[in-house]
Order: sequence, then C-alpha cells, then structure tokens
Amino acid sequence: MSSPYYSYVAVLGNLTKVPEAGETKNGTITSKFTVAVNKPSKEKADFYDVTAFGKTAENCNEYLSKGKLVLVTGELDYGSWEDDKGFHSKVAIVGHNVQFLTPKGDTDGESPE
Repeated sequence: MSSPYYSYVAVLGNLTKVPEAGETKNGTITSKFTVAVNKPSKEKADFYDVTAFGKTAENCNEYLSKGKLVLVTGELDYGSWEDDKGFHSKVAIVGHNVQFLTPKGDTDGESPE
C-alpha cells in the first residue's frame, strides 16, 4: 500500500552553472543542476540541488545555461550515507516540472527586474 503523504516543493531562482547531463543504469536521461534563490535582503542566497529525468531532463540539458531563471516544482528527496568522515545527509529536489522563465533572446542569463 502506498503512503498518502507526499513532499511538494517549488523553487524560483537562477542556475549556478550549466546542467550536468547523465543517464541512469536503465538508460533514462538525467539533468543535474543547482538553483540559487536570493534572500529578500539580496546579501545571501540558498542553493538547491535538482535532478530531472526523461523529457524534462532532455529539455533542461538542451536549453538551460548558467544564470537562467527557472521555476522548479517537484518533490523532496532525502539521502544519507556514511564514509570515513562520518554520517552525512542531504535533501535534494526531484524536479518534475521545470519552467524556463528567462525571456527568449536574453543572452546574459540575468533575470528581468
């Protein structure tokens, strides 16, 4: 029986670098990127790691670049591991939908004011 609970997240920000294209073991295309979300004071930003799959990933890999404004919606993904430095955990976003918000023709990647 599946759980009735679901984590949903929406993040609006700019890519910190070009997406990293990849592939899962079963051949599904992936796109990994980080979104920077500026705080209202603009002196600090939060950074969110995002992974998209399939057609969404293909589009991200083809059309996104550093600085582009995106709205990512999806679910939170908690991971943990242990190595010689101790126990680690990380919360990332599985991006189900990525909307490209930088205006067409905007080559510098800056978001509109």
